[in-house]
Amino acid sequence: MASNIAENYIQEIVIVEILSRLTVKSLLRFRIVCKCWYTLVKNSNFISKHLHSHSNTRLLMQRYTYKIQKYALASFPYEKISITPSLFDDLDKLGIPRILCVNGPFHGIFCVWDRLHLALWNPSLKEFRSLLVPQPKIPSTYTAYCFYSGMGLDPITNHYKLVWIRLFWDEINDDPYIPTVIAIYTLNTHSWNLFEVDVFGKGYIHECMCNTYMDGVHYWLTSDDDNNYVLFSFDMNSEIFHETRTPPDIPKSQLGVLSMCNDYIAMFFYNPSEVVEKDFDIWLMKEEGSWTKRFTIGPFRDVDSPLGFWINGDVLFETGTAQLVFYYPDCQEIKYVGPFGNYCSVHVWVYKESLVAVKGENECWEEDVWSITSVNDAEASPTTGTAMTNSIAAVDEPLHFLALCHDSAAADHVRGGDDGFMVAVNGAK
Repeated sequence: MASNIAENYIQEIVIVEILSRLTVKSLLRFRIVCKCWYTLVKNSNFISKHLHSHSNTRLLMQRYTYKIQKYALASFPYEKISITPSLFDDLDKLGIPRILCVNGPFHGIFCVWDRLHLALWNPSLKEFRSLLVPQPKIPSTYTAYCFYSGMGLDPITNHYKLVWIRLFWDEINDDPYIPTVIAIYTLNTHSWNLFEVDVFGKGYIHECMCNTYMDGVHYWLTSDDDNNYVLFSFDMNSEIFHETRTPPDIPKSQLGVLSMCNDYIAMFFYNPSEVVEKDFDIWLMKEEGSWTKRFTIGPFRDVDSPLGFWINGDVLFETGTAQLVFYYPDCQEIKYVGPFGNYCSVHVWVYKESLVAVKGENECWEEDVWSITSVNDAEASPTTGTAMTNSIAAVDEPLHFLALCHDSAAADHVRGGDDGFMVAVNGAK
């Protein structure tokens, strides 16, 4: 009896380990196998394990489509990034008619907005949550004209937070509203905290390449009145802003852009006025305020501007003809993909698929594959509490595994899936 319990325990540990390495699409299909698997996929510990175990990295691309005068988005899996897409998915159905800005990712979540709407979006789960931002009590002559966001995790409470920054301008007196209006949204409690801080002043906040968060702190790059770069940080737990120094001795002719490289804060510096050839300096901040120059790359004749970092610290650029450029520092090779539209119309973000829900813990996922009620929960095994298939081979995953089968009916629900999975019941494929 004891040996059977130990054997079942080990087998379930193995199954959890294997499931944590599957794609989100596969896991959403496997939810119907049994109630145990459905509960597992929604468990916060499993969601965290899956986020850090699998390697399903994707590239989200935004481009402006002049034909329809709208921004459109497309997502590429890692192995198909060299294929030029023929279709960009329009996101009208998600509630924001004209998505102007995208920021992210953080744990697979993006923040998207236009002048009137704000939402969180998990493209892997096909979840979208519109947010109603509280309005500050300021004179009606002020109008919001600039919006900035930042996402992160409170390391103490494990709550996801969105920092929403709005700059207001008095159109009558032609003067900015100071202090800056800050709104903090907590996803776990679906609540807002609205306050004002005199941090940014009249300084300019620069657009970041991605969500620049590290070790419980989010960062924004700004410029002061003397056009010097200043880095402001926001602690996700204390909800307090701090000033952090930028790399030293950077000439004012150099344009600085904030990004992320291998989970570290990074900055590009280059001279945008150089038309023929450009060099790019890359700095990393592995600890707050401590910068190290990683390397200088270039000169490049046809590279116009940096877009961010790809896997393993490889660098992404855009050419003057809207091509993506993949630069591999280790071998100093370059690969061109595209073009993807018009000049300066392309933005990209690298993200990992995630099970983190943006609809809230009490709200159901979209049942876009099968209805979860199609499996009878009463058919679960009385021994382990799970109904598992005899043998499931994940063809499109980098592994194969063996699972106990207590109920062949559950396996029949998975048989014949069109997601690259083949199921063998009682040892027969």
